[in-house]
Amino acid sequence: MKTIAISQPRYLPACNYIERILLCDVFVMLDNVQNQRRAFEHRNKIRTPDGEKWLSIPINRKGSKSDTIKDLIILQDQEWEKKHFKSFELFYKQTPYYNEVINLLYNFYFSKKRETLNEVVKDMIGVLCRYFSIKPNIVWASNYEWNSKNDDLLIDITKYFGGDAYISGPNGREYIDEKKFYDSNIKLLYHEYNHPIYKQVWGEFYKYMTIWDMMFYYGKNTIDKIKSGKLIKSNYKKNRGDEI
Repeated sequence: MKTIAISQPRYLPACNYIERILLCDVFVMLDNVQNQRRAFEHRNKIRTPDGEKWLSIPINRKGSKSDTIKDLIILQDQEWEKKHFKSFELFYKQTPYYNEVINLLYNFYFSKKRETLNEVVKDMIGVLCRYFSIKPNIVWASNYEWNSKNDDLLIDITKYFGGDAYISGPNGREYIDEKKFYDSNIKLLYHEYNHPIYKQVWGEFYKYMTIWDMMFYYGKNTIDKIKSGKLIKSNYKKNRGDEI
């Protein structure tokens, strides 16, 4: 079985996102679709004494060619890199792996200036992969020509990369037409994530922060700690009265 996972890019990916990358044979960054302003492509949360705090990259909506993720340009007058780094620096000083992880973030934020969201995500994923010594097969949808949309696009991408199984997030149950995948002879798997719980310095545990939150506590061991999800088969055949 060759598994394909497809998801929009993430600037500060959470633990479940990285585990999904590890679970599949090919991970496709779906950057040829529209960015939703309140989505996670350009933002995520960290833990603070007051709860959770959003770190968002300011997007130049007027200057971008379109709202497609691959076309998004960053506002350059906001000093967002400095602000985001300062947040990590301030709120994670008491963590066990602070020195190691904050140096990674410093090099990421200040090594170069990036103009597009895609540049940021590519470099962010690169930093994480090198740190954890992993080599996932990641491709970008915008490097290819696609004429389909929605479920048909997911099926076409899966087939193009030789996949016979597609890994979806759990929310896929709300919008995926399972019959289309069944009729296309593609196994549909849902990634159910059981978020690991660990002690955060600010008290009550908050899950689904960026993976960097966990890295401050576990360093390179984070990559093993995040492996707590499982793949659940679609029950479409069962619903039709067939055997699985």
